[in-house]
Amino acid sequence: MLAQQKGWRPEQAAKAQQQLEKSIALDPEFADAYDILAFAYLSQGKRDQAAETMRKAVALNPRNERYLFNLVQVYLSGSKYDDAIQILMELAKSAEPITASNAINQLEYARKAKQSEADFKAMGNNRTADFTVSQVDSDRPGPSPQEPEPAMVKPQPTRFLKGTLVAVDCSAPPAAVLTVVSGTKTWKFHAKDSQRLIVIGADQFSCSWVKQKVAINYRESGENAGDLVSLEVQ
Repeated sequence: MLAQQKGWRPEQAAKAQQQLEKSIALDPEFADAYDILAFAYLSQGKRDQAAETMRKAVALNPRNERYLFNLVQVYLSGSKYDDAIQILMELAKSAEPITASNAINQLEYARKAKQSEADFKAMGNNRTADFTVSQVDSDRPGPSPQEPEPAMVKPQPTRFLKGTLVAVDCSAPPAAVLTVVSGTKTWKFHAKDSQRLIVIGADQFSCSWVKQKVAINYRESGENAGDLVSLEVQ
């Protein structure tokens, strides 16, 4: 998620924040809304709020390792290395090989980042407060040829796509199927409950949308198909 949302401009993030807070007010148990809201906060530099919100997503679904990896990214962005390391040490014990491998690589990176900050302090550098994760990016372990980039890969990753919404099928409520054209491909996106779908840029979901520019967060479910996480009307 971090990879998708860190490109938000502040005004976009603020708009998304308002929509997501409304979604949570209507359904406080909707973990995905907290997940995305955390990065809306982070895009505006609200790190404490981002961390608190991401922790709520984890509390609602503690077995969701994607949420845990996202919480790690929030902690790293705020130089909270000990908190990130604690989570990564648990993820490194995962029975899922790719999860464990990603966690081990992230753990090495977090420890190097923590050590780099300690070195800055030892040298009496007055710019310690401005230290960011980007200052140790050169030390970050790269992926092996068989593995994706650890910071971006999470179990059941959320993907991002922009395109034109050309049709909405609401014939089996509360579910809906959206047909979206992106480039030369036509995608089918499934919303299990269109009334609970996170919608940004519109007051509510509409079955009558056509020729509408959209940005979509989704989880891939097949070839040119996915399950909707959120929909931004542009």
